[in-house]
Amino acid sequence: VGAGMDGVRAALERDRGIVSAALYVLSDFQRVDWARGGPRGDVAEALAGWTEENRSIRVYLVDVGDDDAANRAVSGITARRRQLVTGVEAPFDVTVGNHTGQDLAQLDLAVTVDGQPLASAVARDLPADTRTPASLALTFPDPGQVTLEVSIPADGLPIDNTRALVARITDAVRVLVVNGEPAGDAYLDEVALLA
Repeated sequence: VGAGMDGVRAALERDRGIVSAALYVLSDFQRVDWARGGPRGDVAEALAGWTEENRSIRVYLVDVGDDDAANRAVSGITARRRQLVTGVEAPFDVTVGNHTGQDLAQLDLAVTVDGQPLASAVARDLPADTRTPASLALTFPDPGQVTLEVSIPADGLPIDNTRALVARITDAVRVLVVNGEPAGDAYLDEVALLA
């Protein structure tokens, strides 16, 4: 907002013939955008010097925000294990944001892998204006690289309703077993039994 007001001031300064102006500011007035002292402070600070030379400006603040905007978001997906193996259940952590003024009892999560529906889950007990963790447990039948997507039902801001994670699934975990005390009989050799 501050940069925008500075730009308005620069445009007014370029044309010295302007003695009266009307400025319409369309905004949703989110605190993060107006942090430098509030909307009046930003507008007044940038335009104060321009009005001192027998010029006038009327500023109209138009609120286009929705006080009742219901925005929920999938904020993140992480795998709990570094290596994901075919046929072995893989746990994932999903973070779901409830950016509304109301607590939610639950939110449905749709899970797809490479565009194919795989599972569904539910995030429970989502307090207002917080992020809440949820868990997924998935099993991948084939090795290779997959794209995992978690989505929530559509709301007023659809861009944050889906989050994706690319994961590599391996066929097996390679293990090196070192035998420090080999035995001739396989039934007396602990490493042979382990292998």
